[in-house]
Amino acid sequence: MCVRAGIILSAFCTAVLSLNASPSPANAASSPDSKVAAGSTSALASDIKMHFDLPAGPMDKALRDFAVQADRNISYEPSIVSGLQAPAIKGEFTVGDALTLLLKGTKLHAVDINTKTIRILEKVSPGTSLQTVPEESSSNNGETHNKNDLDEITVTGTHIRGTTDSPSPVLVFTRDDIDAAGANTIQQFLQSLPQNFGGTSENTIGNIASNGSTNSVNGSAPNLRGLGAGATLVLINGHRVAPGNSDASFVDISMIPLTAVERIEIVTDGASAIYGSDAVGGVVNIILRTKFDGAETRVQYGTVSDGSMHNVQVGQTAGTDWTGGSGVLSYQYFDQTPLSAASRDYLHSVPLPFDLLPVQVQQSVFANADQEVAPGFNIHGDAIYSHRGTNTAFSQEVPPTYYTSATPSDIDFYSMSLGSTLKLPRQSELTVTATYSESDTAQQDYQAYDGESSSPFQAEKTRAAIISVDANLDGVLVSLPAGPVRYAVGAQYRKESFGNTFTLPVTDNTFYPSRDVDAGYVELHVPVIGQTSGSHGDPALELTLADRAEHYSDFGSTNNPQFGLIGKVSSSVTIRGTYGTSFVAPLLSQLNPVPSAVLPVPGALFSPVPGQTIPNTLIVDGGNPDLEPEKARVWTIGIDFKPPEVEGLTTKLTYYDVVFTNEINSADASINIEDAFADQTILGPSIVQRNPPSSLVQRFISEPTYENPFNVNPATIAALINSESLNLSSVKTRGLDLGLGYKRTIFGTAIDMGVDGTYIFAFDNQFSSSAPVESLLNTTYNPINLKLRARALATRGPLSGGFYVNFTNDYSNNNVVPYAHVSSWTTADAAASYEFGSSGTPFNGVTIALSVINLTNRAPPYVSNASGGYPITYDGNNANVLGRFISLRLQKRW
Repeated sequence: MCVRAGIILSAFCTAVLSLNASPSPANAASSPDSKVAAGSTSALASDIKMHFDLPAGPMDKALRDFAVQADRNISYEPSIVSGLQAPAIKGEFTVGDALTLLLKGTKLHAVDINTKTIRILEKVSPGTSLQTVPEESSSNNGETHNKNDLDEITVTGTHIRGTTDSPSPVLVFTRDDIDAAGANTIQQFLQSLPQNFGGTSENTIGNIASNGSTNSVNGSAPNLRGLGAGATLVLINGHRVAPGNSDASFVDISMIPLTAVERIEIVTDGASAIYGSDAVGGVVNIILRTKFDGAETRVQYGTVSDGSMHNVQVGQTAGTDWTGGSGVLSYQYFDQTPLSAASRDYLHSVPLPFDLLPVQVQQSVFANADQEVAPGFNIHGDAIYSHRGTNTAFSQEVPPTYYTSATPSDIDFYSMSLGSTLKLPRQSELTVTATYSESDTAQQDYQAYDGESSSPFQAEKTRAAIISVDANLDGVLVSLPAGPVRYAVGAQYRKESFGNTFTLPVTDNTFYPSRDVDAGYVELHVPVIGQTSGSHGDPALELTLADRAEHYSDFGSTNNPQFGLIGKVSSSVTIRGTYGTSFVAPLLSQLNPVPSAVLPVPGALFSPVPGQTIPNTLIVDGGNPDLEPEKARVWTIGIDFKPPEVEGLTTKLTYYDVVFTNEINSADASINIEDAFADQTILGPSIVQRNPPSSLVQRFISEPTYENPFNVNPATIAALINSESLNLSSVKTRGLDLGLGYKRTIFGTAIDMGVDGTYIFAFDNQFSSSAPVESLLNTTYNPINLKLRARALATRGPLSGGFYVNFTNDYSNNNVVPYAHVSSWTTADAAASYEFGSSGTPFNGVTIALSVINLTNRAPPYVSNASGGYPITYDGNNANVLGRFISLRLQKRW
């Protein structure tokens, strides 16, 4: 059977391949019912014995206790263990042996996700065991195969199966992790991660409470390392999806239903060598549910303690397995009312109506299916459709005028893929996948002045689409004394398109660009030094090599290599590191050759410059068809430490360094245009041009977007300010990710305690090569040097509870003179759940969960200046106005 793969080019799943292929009897470790190759890179195949003390009882509790004692993550659908009883296990066992005894006599088997994560599934056909003795069979290469192979999943960050150790930092969050945190949406969960920076969420709608970021549809997107939402690649089931927003600038994860999510995998490293464009800050791969047998009903209600804002989420999932195949269907309805500024005392000066959080109504449907057509060959497909309606209302008073605006939007998101996998000799697999994804947005802007009735003054429709065909071949290239060399080669054809039409007012400035992308890549995973006594059966030193070449029909070619090392220094210490390059292709919406605005301005409107007479000036704003890709150089080095003296304790440190150059920027997005002539030396001639040729001025004033509200005589224009998009800026950032965890079972209670954080040493920005370097670290709307999230979780039988503490360090408000202090922000979250397990009763399979976000109702730190022209006195990139949010979830598994 095949399991969801979560890689970019195979989109849905890779076919099974044995982790135990070609073992020799000398390297096999026996277990009560199985043999495991000691050299396997498997979460199950460790030959190190550990002490287990698991009392007899419900299988659900036994698996949770096993996860703590084995220091493994266990993922499973509770419905498949409902009513099962586990035997008592006590003594010294390997992980594989203990799990074999635990599952003996059931229809369950285990699947490796990576070296730390195991998934429990139901057997599809009779006779399949957890792990079996390899059976010899002939092949062209003389290799051995196991007809009852363990499924292998390719985790995010590589196209190669079976290489579960990654030199890049990888985070894996299961569905249970998301529920335990009390999150209501994907964005709410991702926002709690220290590696993720705010800036694109419903908390920063439009450019409210943010530093000019554009989010016109109230969408959400991750922003790893604070390099911008466009520098984080978002995948669904391993494949690219169409971006959203009015300019197609980010993948809107608010369109993905939480009820359909199985797990989220995150790579906090540059990954263009693996995936191509956008993977500078990292990759977020959202894996949707599969292999679900049964039904699940989910109802959740949440409300703020201050105000009337609330939301309702209803979900229904059904799935089934059959011989050689499976299918899942999931539906979610989500309804959220707005949060008014009237409910926040610290915003008493804000004119009403004013929505701090938008109204949202969403319906989503997800489906997938796979079928084994013949031994070693299967087909698989998935599809998702989501519709979301959203609106925000703002008011502003600019004496003597008072006006109210509203921006209703309707977004339709589609994504579907169809693929097949074929097993080949030499443990190889070929996966071919076709994907189509589209995001359509219809938006209107309403304004009412001084109490008059509102009417739309602008309406537009945006469409972004991606068509791709991917082929990936991976397997074992050659066997070395240190172990097998694994490889992946692949190719991709992708067509991206964008369209933006203003239906009101009618304009000639329509733009429908598209481009073709051809890509090819190769990956190698090479063991350099074989297993040692301290390497847990894995090679003591491994080298990874990857390279990806892409050709874009609009700007040309790119090539991005990456090198990585994994060293098992001892049984308790692993050192890893990477170096590579990444890039971000220009947005199609940024390539419009027609300026979005051409405006002649009297020189008197600019800030005066001593000794100079500022002439009448033409300001040109908009896109640029000559843009080049943004480029990055990324390297990381990390250490994982598990001291043998303290069982259950783990420590992880990762240092990262990113140099992001050729960044696309524009003058009006970074400076006050009124100061352009005062800053002329810094801006340089590419921005401020004196005495431009008359032919150039004439060309711009003949554009359809030319307007002359100040009645400036074109013949008097003697300067030009270029505020078009240009490859201008650079960002350099470096920091340290840290993680400390402790998992044990104490007196029958599973304990999980720890803290995760990010400390940023530098976040420096240079607007252009002629401008000075400016540190943005610890300033308003920019990354803060220290973010922490601590946890204390406990599970005893059917009862689970968790407590979280979130900390953001203090910083400075650099938008006022002198700089003002912004206080640190500490909030606490709590969650608890109880699962009824009485078999044969109506409550069997019922879970009730209560969560409270911002337990003490802590207000965001005060920021003294208004944001975006509105009197909003908080920094929405580093805090939020949600306040205490109480959520109750009822769930029934059938």
